[in-house]
This record gives sequence, C-alpha cells and structure tokens, in this order.
Amino acid sequence: MAIIVTITLGILVIRIKQKHGQYIQFMKDSIIQERRDSADRSRNSLKGILGERMSTLLPKFYSKYEPSDVRFLGSSIDHAIFKNMSKFNKKTKDDENPIEVVLLDVKLANLQN
Repeated sequence: MAIIVTITLGILVIRIKQKHGQYIQFMKDSIIQERRDSADRSRNSLKGILGERMSTLLPKFYSKYEPSDVRFLGSSIDHAIFKNMSKFNKKTKDDENPIEVVLLDVKLANLQN
C-alpha cells in the first residue's frame, strides 16, 4: 500500500511541476506580448502627435493658411489659426483682410504604414 501511495504522490508531483512550468512559460509569453502591445500603442501615439505638429507643413494646409498665423495648442483643439494675422498692420486698419479665428482638430489615419 505504501508503494502505491508513494508512486501516486510521485506522479502528482511530476504533473504539478509540469503544469507549473507551463504556467511560468505562459506568463513569460504574456508579459512579452503585453510589452510589445504597449510599445506599439506608444509608437502610434507619438506618430499621431508628430502628425498633428507637422500638419501645418502639408501643401493642402499652407495653400489655405499662412503657417505664421498658426498656434499649436495640443490638447482638445490642436491648432488655433488667426487667419490674416500676418497681413495685419496695427497702425492702419485693414478692412480687406479681417482676422478670422479658426479652431482646427487634426485627425490622421493609417499611421502604422
């Protein structure tokens, strides 16, 4: 009877060690995957911020607005554009070029390519 109990306990210990080894490997793989996901999300966030900052240099943007009229805000609203501010002269009123305030929120897509 003692031999059967000893063999049974030995088999249980071996199986527990195997399961523990599988669990440890699973945890290591999970940690590696989570770190990769975190780095990817951080990279995409930084690309988005960079895209928002650089959007004023795009031809479609500066064909419509002067880059010197743009102020980067960064949160909620990305840019405040004071259209015609660079043409404004304090000494003489310019009725032909009134200053317009444009609030701009930049949205970018396909940053992963």
